[in-house]
Amino acid sequence: MLTTLPPGQDPQRYKGFVKPKYKDIETHSLYLTMRDGVRIAIDVVLPKDLPAGEKIPAIMNMTRYWRVKEGQTPILGGVATMAAGEDGVPRPKPFFAVNGYATVFVDARGTGASFGVWRAPFTQEEIKDYSEVVNWIVAQPWSSGKVGALGNSYEGNTALWLATTMNPAVKAVIPRHFEFDEYAETPYPGGVLTDWLIKRWNEGNYERDNNPGVKLVDEDKDRRLYREASKQRKQNIDVYAAALKTTFRDDRTFGLKFFDDVDFLIRHYLGLELIDA
Repeated sequence: MLTTLPPGQDPQRYKGFVKPKYKDIETHSLYLTMRDGVRIAIDVVLPKDLPAGEKIPAIMNMTRYWRVKEGQTPILGGVATMAAGEDGVPRPKPFFAVNGYATVFVDARGTGASFGVWRAPFTQEEIKDYSEVVNWIVAQPWSSGKVGALGNSYEGNTALWLATTMNPAVKAVIPRHFEFDEYAETPYPGGVLTDWLIKRWNEGNYERDNNPGVKLVDEDKDRRLYREASKQRKQNIDVYAAALKTTFRDDRTFGLKFFDDVDFLIRHYLGLELIDA
């Protein structure tokens, strides 16, 4: 709910409140080429008219559910604030951008407008992509060299996986909701498949992968690049079919030891493999 009270009489204002530093934003949609040639679609939201030489931190959000829909502006965490534009009229603006943060939204490989194949959730290839996006961010003239990540659910998981890369530019992650145990917490609690949940999730992913609606990169005026990327979607994993064939944590029906790989990443991040050795 947005108040209509004049400035200074807003009941939502709290002691110590600081007005947004910037009045408006600018958005750029582009492809980044990964180490294996796969092009990953990202959106970068920056404060508009950022002074030359000013450096700002960045917050990432990485998803397989479309980084942003066509015709929309990505808003990190759905958090907006009222800020007056050049015409002086207050409008909702992405909170983090107008307060001096770059926000970077990423389509996981094989999803959204990105190229590549989504072979399983959170593969090591996918996670390496996110670290490469970090490397691109810190090379930008506006970057302070500090990067964080934030998200819920799939995006909460990717925030955690980003931390496992040990990229020195990643200073903090905020996984507001995530699955710490990718086997037992959601798909196989107690070792029993949550059939309806995985089936519906798989169907939703299929709909996104095979229908337009994701925002295209700026250069793709004729949708040629999107059509080219979409041809690879038929290679994406059918998660439900794989789940029906999976019983144990170390089964290979996902085409890889998926749950073991995830466990390794978590243990590597926590340093537990050193204890095991």
